[in-house]
Amino acid sequence: MFKKFLGLFFIITFCCLNCNADLIIDDSIHSDIANKYELDKLPDLPSNLKDTTIDDIFTPNEFETKPTSKYTPPSDNTNPTASAPDNTPPKQTITTPPQQNEYNKKQYKDIVYDKNTMAKIKRGKKFSVVNTTALSDRLGKGSTVTFVSTKAETTKYITIPKGTVFYGTVMDSHTPKITGNGGLLVIRVNKLIYKNKSYNIKAKITIADQKHIFFNNIKGERRFWKYAKKSGTNGKKYFDRMYAKARIYYVIPGVEKAVAPIALVTGSVVYAFDVVSSPIMAIFSKGDRLVIPKNSYFEIKMLEEAVIYK
Repeated sequence: MFKKFLGLFFIITFCCLNCNADLIIDDSIHSDIANKYELDKLPDLPSNLKDTTIDDIFTPNEFETKPTSKYTPPSDNTNPTASAPDNTPPKQTITTPPQQNEYNKKQYKDIVYDKNTMAKIKRGKKFSVVNTTALSDRLGKGSTVTFVSTKAETTKYITIPKGTVFYGTVMDSHTPKITGNGGLLVIRVNKLIYKNKSYNIKAKITIADQKHIFFNNIKGERRFWKYAKKSGTNGKKYFDRMYAKARIYYVIPGVEKAVAPIALVTGSVVYAFDVVSSPIMAIFSKGDRLVIPKNSYFEIKMLEEAVIYK
């Protein structure tokens, strides 16, 4: 009997759960219809629905959902007048024209070389010149010196005539200094005049006043070793004098013969001290002044290729 009541209880409980689920499903469908069609605003149904269709009650597309508007970014083809005007003045490019009759290495690299109107002076080309400006180690840095060629020099397509003017600039100079150094003068040749036109060049001096120079340094005579030798001669003279006296004392009998070795030793000591100290004394000596008169022979050598107009 208990089993029958228990079985009946489970049957009744199962039926109630199914009914509750149906009610929930129906309620969800009703809520969807109410949200989509707004049931409160629906018109009343006509009294006679025998021959009435759904199209007689509702107009098509009346309850269709309206598409949600989306933000559309403005296109690039906007009206330019809508933006604020740009009052910034246009940038002006100022170009400085090259000086008239000035042709340098940079311009040569920027233009197209035309052998009909231009000619090259090769690197290493030498010119024999004389100075028309007196040179000395007292010339200040930046001073201008002038040279004139003494003979014509021929290169490909052109001849640099005799009398061509070269200009140089003093790059460094100083008067004689201690340690026996002479005066110094460094000149860089940087300009050539051809057919009344000025051309920038880069050249150095290899011969100055008939003497070969190195590293473009024109120097006065260095006198360190001369002063060292001159300082040593005084000790030698004293030694010679004492040696002569020692010989005299040696041949004389008596006390003078005993003094002879003392004189010889004294002369030797003074001579040795003079020889050792002569280089030290020469450190405080100065070299010769650098003075080159006008019309002295120089040689100029090109350091870079240059181009000139024929």
